[in-house]
Amino acid sequence: MQFDAKRIQKLIEHLKLDATLGVHENFMNLIDFSVEKKFRKSY
Repeated sequence: MQFDAKRIQKLIEHLKLDATLGVHENFMNLIDFSVEKKFRKSY
């Protein structure tokens, strides 16, 4: 499957969002949460 991200990139620029969309920070939050819950089901 191929994906052309040009339209999404333009939207990100138009909305003046961080180009990374905070992926690293959000992933680190997920890791911290998982460690806190000792990787148990929390839902």
